[in-house]
Amino acid sequence: MKLFNGYYIKKGRQYIKEGNFAKALQYYEKVDYGKLDTAEKIRVAEVYHECGRTEHALSLLGDIIGRVSSDQAHERRAHILQEIGREEEAMRDLDEAIRLNPEPYMYWYTRGIWRKDFQDYEAAAADLEECVKREPEDSVVSSYYELGMCYWRMEDYGRAEQTFRKVLSYPDRDIPIFHYRLGKTLENLGRLEEAAASMRKAVDQVIEWEYISDKGQRLVLTRTGYGAGAFRIFMEEAERTCGFRKDLAGLYAGLKRYGEALEEINRALETYPDNDGLYLQRVAVYRSSGRWEDAERELDVLEKERDVEERVLWMERVLLYRAQNRDSEAVPLLHKLYEQDSGNPIVCYWLADAYLDLGQTGKALEFNKRLLELEDNDPLNEQQRGLILEETGAYGQAASAYGRAIAMQDRADFRMKRSYAYFMDSRFDEALMDLHHAAELEPGISEGAGYHHAMGRVLEEMGHLDMAIASFTKAIDIQPEHAAYYESRAKCYLTLRELEKAELDCIVGYDKDASYTDLISLRGNVLYLKKEYAESRNLASQFSRLHPDSPSAFFNLGLVCFKLEGEEDAARNAFDQALALDPSYGACYIYKAYLDYGRLDFREAIENLANWSLFTFPELSLEERLEHLEELDGLNETVLEGAARRITELYQGHVYLS
Repeated sequence: MKLFNGYYIKKGRQYIKEGNFAKALQYYEKVDYGKLDTAEKIRVAEVYHECGRTEHALSLLGDIIGRVSSDQAHERRAHILQEIGREEEAMRDLDEAIRLNPEPYMYWYTRGIWRKDFQDYEAAAADLEECVKREPEDSVVSSYYELGMCYWRMEDYGRAEQTFRKVLSYPDRDIPIFHYRLGKTLENLGRLEEAAASMRKAVDQVIEWEYISDKGQRLVLTRTGYGAGAFRIFMEEAERTCGFRKDLAGLYAGLKRYGEALEEINRALETYPDNDGLYLQRVAVYRSSGRWEDAERELDVLEKERDVEERVLWMERVLLYRAQNRDSEAVPLLHKLYEQDSGNPIVCYWLADAYLDLGQTGKALEFNKRLLELEDNDPLNEQQRGLILEETGAYGQAASAYGRAIAMQDRADFRMKRSYAYFMDSRFDEALMDLHHAAELEPGISEGAGYHHAMGRVLEEMGHLDMAIASFTKAIDIQPEHAAYYESRAKCYLTLRELEKAELDCIVGYDKDASYTDLISLRGNVLYLKKEYAESRNLASQFSRLHPDSPSAFFNLGLVCFKLEGEEDAARNAFDQALALDPSYGACYIYKAYLDYGRLDFREAIENLANWSLFTFPELSLEERLEHLEELDGLNETVLEGAARRITELYQGHVYLS
């Protein structure tokens, strides 16, 4: 028997190499098993497993492990246990194999892959890091790829990028999936240009391999060591993404390179004409590029000729309508979606948003309330509530909504929004604190002109005018073309009676943007205070022509005409135009009263004084109204007494009617 042992072992090994395990087992069963060394006994156990006698294989390996300390026996048993679904036992065996002998890189690789399959990515990455330290350079590329995938799943895109670049650093070892994964990583890092370049390589390599009979399977094996199973997974990924063209088109669209995006989609459709996702992606590109009619036409075709789910088409039309501010057309479709699934948070969010844009804040609040019932842990839903409440003027409640969003996720943009709500609610200290917190959370925000303008507005309301001017100046330095910043600084100078500086800001701001006509009115006010009434009148007249529906424009024109000698009729006409637009514009009546008094029309003066009191002091008592009347200068007793009687009549009549 001893004489033939060597022969039987040799034949057994030969048939193992050929993959003929049944034949190999015939020879190994003739061997004197007890005389075999540990390595050969492990080989025999493996042959039994391959021949379907797994329990006997496990028994043999258990006997070996019970007699000797063998990392190889633990490693082989781990593989068998893994194959038959006994994962926990398999992992314990592999742990022991590594404890006994941590040098074989395959032990670390295997455990890393298993942990990756269990979605324990941190532990998997740690194992694969140990693997690549030990693995030879000629085979390590696939291990680096798997390590990169662990980082990617962990959303550690910085290390993922570094690792995928390492994968691609090996000459002539690249395959399409490697370029694809680097492209997706760079996309997640926000570096779209680099991502598109990498994705372009993936697409081009897929195209090149299309002409190879096996589609590149042999190249994948020789370049990476990956077998048929891995190749099949890579091909499934390529099929899912239409040869990676869908992703490349998405990157081009993100870069606003819409022509190239459409070219990739159209080429993909040549190969995948039944892929509805490509048609929908083309709709999205048309929408993003402002080709509304093409997008709508594509949706019409999909509705008539393709078997696309009706709900999907409705959602696409909603996106298209909302992109064009056609919210009134989007709302009926959104209600259809809501009727189908009232528990869909996206539909509720869109409905609230659409109603907000339509100015229907009651409906917007209704659907936002439903949204919060469905999803009360998303800060964006509370942000939406804050925006709706702002539109209703409920700034205190809006600030509370933003506060709930901040409690869930403290973000700079939430802080900025709450700062504005505090500002509008006259809570200036809190508004200022939120601005400071926003800059702490996102230092780059303080480099923006809008941040300094907001800071200036708050400081202005707090009475810190010099500091406000400094903030407005920073905003102007950053964005010198923005006319509103000059207006804000000019108003501060106006308050400080630094009229020359105020006028200069009005001039410069208007030169920067002639569409910002508020600066015409503001400069007119500055000139009025400088007593340059003729030029002030010219500006007020210009502004009233530009804004014929503005009562304040005509009031300001009347005010400056009132100061000009001989322009009494022009002043009266301007005040009348203001009152025609807004009969409750109380300040117009007092000036009309003085004009009437000047031409001795006391009866009309009395009536205008009464209207002035009625509309200017609607909340005051009769006694308080009469006190304000007595404070007026330049009117005789007859007019004042007559006005007092008329005010009393109107007040008592108002109380009676109430």
